[in-house]
Amino acid sequence: LDLFFTLNVGPGPRDESGDWIPDNSRELMEYAVDRGDPVVMWELGNEINGFLLAHGSILSAEDYANDLATARALVDDVAPSALLTGPSSAYWPEIGDMTSFYPTFMPLGGHLLDAVTWHYYPMQSHRCPVVSRSAGPEVMLDPVNLDEVHIWSDEVEGLAAEHAPGVPVWLGESGNAQCGGEPGVSDTWAGTFWWLDQLGLLAMRGQPVVVRQTLSRSDYGLVDDVTMEPN
Repeated sequence: LDLFFTLNVGPGPRDESGDWIPDNSRELMEYAVDRGDPVVMWELGNEINGFLLAHGSILSAEDYANDLATARALVDDVAPSALLTGPSSAYWPEIGDMTSFYPTFMPLGGHLLDAVTWHYYPMQSHRCPVVSRSAGPEVMLDPVNLDEVHIWSDEVEGLAAEHAPGVPVWLGESGNAQCGGEPGVSDTWAGTFWWLDQLGLLAMRGQPVVVRQTLSRSDYGLVDDVTMEPN
């Protein structure tokens, strides 16, 4: 298996001026390279446009672009055969990129990326603090909702074509309901139809990688953790 690894770009590894400190990431990357671990992609950060909810702070597109330049130099030095990806920000159902992170970031840092990653869920579970579309089987399988992935794909792919020409777009995280999945929806046979539909739509668009949240655990796991049977 090829491994993808996301590096922490949150509040922790930063100096007094707020700049990202790559020391811990360098140590990890050197360790993986020395062991021969098949890490083919290093991604900087997770859902940058959700930092206000996750950390109570905002990482601006300008600051993230500066951090990405540091990460670019790190990957080129330690693991030059691996890819550097980002910004892996989230698109919410109906709302999209609520902070307009991509339109601001891509002109500044798109050229630094080997693949442009984005996240998308068509619904939210009852656990989510912000809900724009509550999960349900009939909601999940509504053709209009199934096709919404095209709207946000158009935006991300358009920005990538303009500011990172030739760089592929990857859906770096997706499931049918944010915040752990919805019981009775995400862990049932009905979820299969959404999954096949989204995979097919994105394949037709030419997005070569889709990362599923998740193989195991929580309500959107593909397998039961006890019996190992498919959900």
